[in-house]
Amino acid sequence: MVLFFYVWGTELTETLPPLFTGVAAACFGSSIIFLLITSFTDPGILPRNPDPQVLKQPQPPMYRNRTDEYGNVQTDTWCTTCHIYRPPRATHCQDCDNCVRDFDHHCPFTRNCIGARNYGFFICFLSSLSLSLAVLLCGCMLLGTVADNHGTVLGKPLKEPLDGNRRLINFSLVAFSMMMGMMMWGFTAYHLALVIGGMTTKEHIKGRKHGAKRLTVMDRCCAIQPSELEPYKLVPDPYDRPPPRVVPVVGYEQL
Repeated sequence: MVLFFYVWGTELTETLPPLFTGVAAACFGSSIIFLLITSFTDPGILPRNPDPQVLKQPQPPMYRNRTDEYGNVQTDTWCTTCHIYRPPRATHCQDCDNCVRDFDHHCPFTRNCIGARNYGFFICFLSSLSLSLAVLLCGCMLLGTVADNHGTVLGKPLKEPLDGNRRLINFSLVAFSMMMGMMMWGFTAYHLALVIGGMTTKEHIKGRKHGAKRLTVMDRCCAIQPSELEPYKLVPDPYDRPPPRVVPVVGYEQL
């Protein structure tokens, strides 16, 4: 983004219509905003059982059947790490060490799980990033072609010629946006297909568990469920942990 405005900043502000500059800035800015929202949103972590006595009790059955509010039979799975029964679509993430509702995958770029509460933001991040790469590719190719042919844009000639350094940067941006765009456009299309199909990435790879109902587009992208976590208590302290010992401040004059 910085390199794009460095190479074509004069043309964006003086030659091209403000609409194009506004669209480019909105695409780049929204990508960063949705990335931050996806990274810092609770994906749907299921609180683990904090009772230390559960470790001394016999392990319950690995699976149990229950009937949901719609009369459908669901199979819950016992998590040996969190010591809770998790619903069919929830999975324990080895990276986050938590059970996550409607687990899709763990994203290394956001450093967060993608689940029930942030999947909609993740789709917005992919869409804005794909659109940003398209704007970057089209803008660099169009302006670079006009500059090489000494042409005009909407009847206006370019203000500055494309010198050696800016030409090299522009070529690098075209190559980068084309390579990254092919991957991101395919990845975004894949997730949009999963949304339409009502599946998660994990279900598409390993199959849908028994009792897991088909997710709708509203469930995947628009239903922001309330978090089950208290602030700053992702993993509650055990009940029998003693309060921290207060250590008095010792000054040099007391030594």
